[in-house]
Amino acid sequence: MRKFLVVALTAACIAISASPAVASPLPQPRGWVVQIGTLAYLTSPNYSGLAPISMAASQATLGVGTFNHLSGELIMVDGVLYRVSINGRPSVVPATRTSPYIQAIKFRPQLSLRIPAGTACADLLPIIDDAVGTTSGVVALRVEGSFRRLQTRSVEGQSEPYPAFADVVAQQTLFTLDGRAATLVGYRSGPDMAGLSPVGVHLHGVTKDLQAGGHVVSCVAGKGVKIQLQLTQGVRVLGG
Repeated sequence: MRKFLVVALTAACIAISASPAVASPLPQPRGWVVQIGTLAYLTSPNYSGLAPISMAASQATLGVGTFNHLSGELIMVDGVLYRVSINGRPSVVPATRTSPYIQAIKFRPQLSLRIPAGTACADLLPIIDDAVGTTSGVVALRVEGSFRRLQTRSVEGQSEPYPAFADVVAQQTLFTLDGRAATLVGYRSGPDMAGLSPVGVHLHGVTKDLQAGGHVVSCVAGKGVKIQLQLTQGVRVLGG
């Protein structure tokens, strides 16, 4: 029997599964993020997969995360699951692979905004918070268009005993994708989500031609970049 601990927060709820050993995907009610693991688990460090990705993403269309042993960046766009390894190229992978950390949602945007040319990824946080009217909870987002500057990364898979997360990131492989059209997806997590997910804006992406991608390190919007937002109802967490 699956048990959930429900905690009320300022603008969200968290439901945490008492056991990672479940036989079927977590239900994904409208507007909820379904998540495997937590940021605290990942950075403890523990990079071992907790459950198949399908447990969180069977009904999802947008997601970010990583794979078992931190072996690549996970990006879900329009329901397609991509892995970007240190070669920088997205490859379609099955959801039977396991993950220590993924956030996924059936994305239903509530707001759509044009982002002024020259806006950096670092400047998106106040734009998002102003648009949704809160700094709390989790906002799912999709940013699409051409980027004057775009840098992504991936990291190499790790083995036990796991090194510190900061040490892994220090050895990251960077990809410069300036001038490329791309789709970036991810979440804005408020301070009330600390430990559950990265506070602030966390984006992964793939180029329009699906030849490059990864975790977004930095970006600067070109002309005609659009951002779509969904203020979620909360997060359901499996394991971690």
